[in-house]
Formats: sequence, C-alpha cells, structure tokens
Amino acid sequence: MKKVVGNFWYAILAGVAIAVGGTSFLFNMSMDGSKLVGSVLFCAGLYAVCTLGFNLFTGKVGFVFENDPKQYLPFLVYVWIGNYVGSIIWGTVIRYVYAGNEKFLAAAEKVATGKINKASATPFALFVLAILCNFLVVLAVEEFIHNKHELGKYLGILACITTFVFLGFEHSIANMYYMAVAGKTTAGFLNIVIVTLGNIVGGVIIPGSRKFKAWCDR
Repeated sequence: MKKVVGNFWYAILAGVAIAVGGTSFLFNMSMDGSKLVGSVLFCAGLYAVCTLGFNLFTGKVGFVFENDPKQYLPFLVYVWIGNYVGSIIWGTVIRYVYAGNEKFLAAAEKVATGKINKASATPFALFVLAILCNFLVVLAVEEFIHNKHELGKYLGILACITTFVFLGFEHSIANMYYMAVAGKTTAGFLNIVIVTLGNIVGGVIIPGSRKFKAWCDR
C-alpha cells in the first residue's frame, strides 16, 4: 500500500511538472512571444520528470511490454489519475494567482477552447495528433535512458518535446492543465479521453517495434 501511495504522489508531481511547462508556454504566448520559444520552455516539464523519476502516464505507457499486465495496467490507471490531480491543482493555483493577468487568461482560454472544439469537430484528427505526440514523448524518454552521451540525453528531450509542442501535437496531461487553468475541466473531458487513447497508441509504437524486431531476428 505504501508503494502505491508513493507512486501516486510521484504521479501528482509529474502532473505538476508538465503543468509548469504548460504555464511557461501560455505565459510566452500571452506576451506575443515566439511559439518556438514557448515550445522550448515547455521542455522543462519532461526534463523534471526524467531527471527526478516522476511517474508520467505518457512516458510509462512505453514500458507496458516490459511488465506484467496484471500489475502494470492498474499502475497506469492510478498514474493517469495522479497526473490529472496534479494538473488540476497547478491549473487552479495558477488561475487564482494570475487572476489579474488578462492576457494570460485569454491565452489559456484560446488554447483550451481550441482543443475542446477539436474534440467535437475533428475527433479522428485529434486522435492522430495524440499518436504523433506520444511517439515523440516516448522517443525522448528512450533517448534519456539509452543515449550513451550525457549531452545527448538532454538534447533528445529538447528536440522531441520542442517538436511536438511546436507542431501542435496533443498531450493528454498537458491538456488536463490547459483545461484546468481555463476553468474548463468538465467541458474538456472528451478531449482528454480521445487524446489519452491516442497517446496510448503512440506510446507503444517504439517498444512494440522493438518486440517485433526481436521476434523477426529469432
């Protein structure tokens, strides 16, 4: 039980870490800053997750083939919930402390509304964007774990995460934060469900390909 509580706490912290990256992205956007700069700033979230060992759902999906499904699938469920809790907590706090910052709140509203509209108007496109996103997130995690060069570990995070944010791919945990900070957690739930499913598919492409290659090599 203590292990579950510890893992859940680390999932909350992962949600907060991604939300911090999302806050940087929105703040840059509110100042009419370059989208590229905002995309780079967003990397702080996954940097914290990888270096501190927090439990991020989109990253942990990539280890599904390396674990016993009976134990790992429940783990993924409570990690997802913990990420949601962390994102909502941070989003609520930021919405309160930036209550007087009209430009920031307008940026949050614009991002959240756009994502909600995607879920109702083009759900399949949203699903595909989520697949592409988590392919890059898991690629970043793989680089951090397996790259033999210390600098390469961090360049992998920078390149992959900057790319997915800049191209507008969809990350379920980031979207949890965007909905919360815009006060649209309930309205945005369909988006979260679709993007989560897409993230799951995108997250198993690299480990699934590794399994397939190993099977072909036998």
